[in-house]
Order: sequence, then C-alpha cells, then structure tokens
Amino acid sequence: MRVFYRRNDPAYRLFAGKTHMNSKTLTRAWVTAAVLATGSTALLFSSPTLQDQLDAAKLRAMIEGLGYTTKDLDSDPGKEKYEFKVVHDGLDIFIAAEVSPSKNYVWLTVFLGEAPKATAPASEFREMLKWNGKIQPTQFYITASERLMLGFAMENRSITPAVLRRTIDKLTKDVADSEDAWNK
Repeated sequence: MRVFYRRNDPAYRLFAGKTHMNSKTLTRAWVTAAVLATGSTALLFSSPTLQDQLDAAKLRAMIEGLGYTTKDLDSDPGKEKYEFKVVHDGLDIFIAAEVSPSKNYVWLTVFLGEAPKATAPASEFREMLKWNGKIQPTQFYITASERLMLGFAMENRSITPAVLRRTIDKLTKDVADSEDAWNK
C-alpha cells in the first residue's frame, strides 16, 4: 500500500529524508501525537458506565441467581436492603446486601451481636482489631446503635456472579475463622 503526502506536510518531510522541521511544525507534531496517545489511553482507563453498576434490583437478582433466597430488610426506594442465609462450618450466617446511597459500592454485612460495652476489657477490642489485619478488606465495625458488624464493601463496577460468589465465600469464611474474637 502506498501512502501519499503533500510536500508541505511534516510527515512528507520526515519520510522523504527532509528532517529539518521548524519549531512551529515540530510543536504541532508533538501536540498531535500527545492528543492521539491521550485519546487512545482514555478508552483504556475510562470510568465505568451506569450499565456496569448494579442497582438494588440487579443485586437481588444476582444473589437469587446464585441460589440464595432473599428477604427484604428495607424496601424503601433508594434504601433497598436484602438478607440471605449461608451455612459455613456449621454456622448459619445471615448476610445483608445493599447498594450504597452513592451507588459506588455494594456492601455485604453480617450482624454479629451487640457490641462489647465501652467498659469491656480492651482485650476484647484488641482481638477484633488484630483480626481486621488478617481478614482485610473485610472489617469489624460498630454501628451508631451499638451493633457489632463484619462488613465488606465491593466497588460497584463490573460485578459478575463469580465475583459476588467469591466475596460471599470470603465473608463467610472470615466470620467463621474469627468467631473466637467476636462470639464471647
């Protein structure tokens, strides 16, 4: 294939052996190359579209598609939260699933019981903090209503059933493995 260039085109001068380019022409060439490079990499690193994100209905359908039965914990529009049961190492683990208000995260949480009182020995909290380092990104936390929880926040983009299954399996394993720290 033969490519034709105009004689005053910088590409012609470059390929025809006339490599002398004035600074204005050279600047144009660099700017053009930068724009083309940036444009092509922007496609590689573009942010997820709304189609890549799960909404509450899609999250519920995906959970049920994995074979779990869901129950509504909250059905108010925009605050939908579902619960389903997983059995792991003889424990019945009830997992709540919801899309964050910002739509950027899908939270999977497990209620572990009432939080230790503020007057409890520091060792009770210390053990859970140690476990946070072992099971991260899963984390222990205490809600404003003094409930002890274990949670996992997933970035809400391109979540597939396989990714959700892997996250559920990790969360249930973390609950079972850390039982001695939270079940006192």
